[in-house]
Amino acid sequence: MFTKVVTVVPIDSVPQGQRFVYLKDGVETSSSDNATQAVPIVEVRMLPIDAAGQLVARDKAVRIRILELGPEGQTLRTTLMVPK
Repeated sequence: MFTKVVTVVPIDSVPQGQRFVYLKDGVETSSSDNATQAVPIVEVRMLPIDAAGQLVARDKAVRIRILELGPEGQTLRTTLMVPK
């Protein structure tokens, strides 16, 4: 979002296990076998942030916040990554 770079990735290039967040009674589950719902991940945002949590250029980031969003724009999962 800092650079406003958008990359469109064909669905066929995304592994099957990374296309959905699986829920059982509204709580994420790691197994699709136990899930009562599979919500597709339609957008992934990578936000480079500094130690104070402010958006910065990627080369100045101490963490990358990864947001996985569903079809209604809802946040399905958030992950923090430490860049090398």
